[in-house]
Amino acid sequence: MKIFLFSTSFISLILAIFYCNSTLDPKQVSISDLISGDNLTQESPRESMLSLNPANQQFTWQPLKIVVIPLGKSLNLNGPATLDNTGDISWVAIEGNYPALKPTKVQFYKLGIVDISSITTKYLSTLDFNSDAILSSPVPTLSHPNNLPVNTVIACKTADGKYYLLEVARVNWGMSWGVQLSVYQGQYALA
Repeated sequence: MKIFLFSTSFISLILAIFYCNSTLDPKQVSISDLISGDNLTQESPRESMLSLNPANQQFTWQPLKIVVIPLGKSLNLNGPATLDNTGDISWVAIEGNYPALKPTKVQFYKLGIVDISSITTKYLSTLDFNSDAILSSPVPTLSHPNNLPVNTVIACKTADGKYYLLEVARVNWGMSWGVQLSVYQGQYALA
């Protein structure tokens, strides 16, 4: 009985391998077919070239990471979104007061509370980015404004011209001062 089960399993495995290989064989297409576009059932080179055209692509912001930056730490945007002391964006106390979101290797532009899907790179390219820290405060006053309410969106521009969006999800006060940010990166997809 064991030999029968083993033989049956082995034959099934062999048939599955041969069946899979036969369906993966590429279709034979001549050069004249490629030029004329005839006899092409899958995506043709002509369609592939169309998909590279930015006019056929739609830009969207994709969530990259949700991160909490503790006081005195910073976030790296270029490369893996990691926390350390030499990142692109720092969460630091300014002049011993309440913490602020400070660009260290990028530039900021505070967009306010806006719909992320409405922001385009064309719009971002018209903005005057700067290196000013964005202050926060649990109780806003004239001397300590809270410029980081929940859902505030901040555009970041890296030195190599890439754009990221930061959305404030939460600010922790007290012993664990930290800021929770949703980080978005632009992606192109076929329209």
